[in-house]
Amino acid sequence: MALIDLMRVTSIFGARLPLAFSGALVSRATPQSISTGATTSVEWEDEEYDIGGWFASSGDAVFTVPAGVSRVRLSAGISWSSAAGVVRVAFFEKNGVSAPGLARDLKPAFATTHFLVSAVLEVVPGDTLRARVFHDAGVSIDITAVDTTYFGVEAVR
Repeated sequence: MALIDLMRVTSIFGARLPLAFSGALVSRATPQSISTGATTSVEWEDEEYDIGGWFASSGDAVFTVPAGVSRVRLSAGISWSSAAGVVRVAFFEKNGVSAPGLARDLKPAFATTHFLVSAVLEVVPGDTLRARVFHDAGVSIDITAVDTTYFGVEAVR
């Protein structure tokens, strides 16, 4: 009897089986300066892994949904350098806009790290997914290059 790679089979006799993992994790190697009052995409420099072709290249700000994926979950950590008296916001966008299920996190001045997780989102191949930030410090402040600054995507189906 031949062995079957069950992780790659999506159905046998109508039963759904798990797919092989598909997803990506990216991070920053250097700080990124964010101008005050400007909504900005975080640009990712280091690819920790990319299984399935989500991330194009260093310095890119987006994941692009590959063929065969219909649902995803996003996660991110965004760490800021300290700056008193400001509000910081981090959020996800799909195809350049906000939508139900995309996380948004607002932090007061004393809190400098966001952790975001989206709901499971319906997607089609070619959709773009990004993490964006905003602050009102009155001067530029940095997104830091630490282990709590990352962006991840996983195919759920």
